[in-house]
Amino acid sequence: MLRENQLDIGREIVKRIEEGSTPYAESVYVNDTSVYTDEARFERERPVFFGTYPLVVGASVQVPEPGDFIIEDKTDIPLLIVRGDDRQVRAFANICPHRGSQVVIEACGKGARAFSCPYHAWVFGRHGELRAIPGSAAFESLDHDAYGLIELPATERAGLVWVLPRVPVPGQKVDIAKMVDAHLGPMLAADLASYGLADYHHYDTRRLSRRLNWKLTMDTFFESYHFRSLHRNTIARIIRSDLAPIRTYGDNHLMVAVRHSADEMANQPEDDWDVIGHTALVYLLWPNTIFIMQRDHVELFKIFPGKTVADSEIEILLFTPTVPDTDKARGHWDANFDLLVETADVEDFTNGATIQRNVESGGLRHVVYGRNEPLMQSWHRSLRAAVGE
Repeated sequence: MLRENQLDIGREIVKRIEEGSTPYAESVYVNDTSVYTDEARFERERPVFFGTYPLVVGASVQVPEPGDFIIEDKTDIPLLIVRGDDRQVRAFANICPHRGSQVVIEACGKGARAFSCPYHAWVFGRHGELRAIPGSAAFESLDHDAYGLIELPATERAGLVWVLPRVPVPGQKVDIAKMVDAHLGPMLAADLASYGLADYHHYDTRRLSRRLNWKLTMDTFFESYHFRSLHRNTIARIIRSDLAPIRTYGDNHLMVAVRHSADEMANQPEDDWDVIGHTALVYLLWPNTIFIMQRDHVELFKIFPGKTVADSEIEILLFTPTVPDTDKARGHWDANFDLLVETADVEDFTNGATIQRNVESGGLRHVVYGRNEPLMQSWHRSLRAAVGE
């Protein structure tokens, strides 16, 4: 985070600790529970949120060298993301143009020279080009140039890989770099870039399938009101409940989760403030990514809708500042990841699944977001605006 932004947030933290205050919205917000249960709404939302916006599909450090790849199969179009020989990241539809088979099955890999479809072994290069067809005499009239993998717009910003998960209209050029820059805005882009994620190490990934609407999964990251109760035995010991400065950047936003250690700042000169060390910076990267800058690592949540309105597909990634090279270091990061998963999955998502069941029961027509949950309110207003409501 830029230093001037740290100081601005630091001043607010000190003031709010002294006052015992938290940011307030103008009023409460009542929301219909159908936002989590209505199938027709779900079908309207999906192509909007997962087909018109650039999405974070991973981090640059997951594909650092030519031939390194990851796949993303939670988007409507399955994706293959590859770093090419020119060190540029490209995204392709992970679909063989011969008969439609998935070309790459493995979740990730290093240094692949080419990709061979498991069905008929058609071979594609790092740039998506069709290289070889077994029994090529049967396809001698085929234009090889027209049967490479379909490329989708992709770019890198702030150590993250962004893809627009839709097939471009023929003849239409999509400037995804410009889209991402406009989407983030200069202030948020600068803060994200300052964390240096491109120099981190991808430590581990956990994948979860849970029975709750994808928006309900996202909701848990947008207020600290629940920390003292739901997380009383985990992160509430580290982070204050109901004291969270906020910043908004269009549809993106930041919730500053304040550690108990931030009390120290009141007795320090501003030049000595370590705002990042006394917080967890929880960013929404619209529409479905949570980026959390902890004082010594980065956490990334990618949240997608599942097959039905009541399902979520969740990917949790942990990035460490260096490669752990001892058992002690690996044990430290394993413990951190276990705490992260316990907090998010065992507590938040498990509780969210009970909410999903309850709103489906018909026993509750509305939920209410308090004045102390301003980001919940702005998030759901943005969701409605995006689908024209």
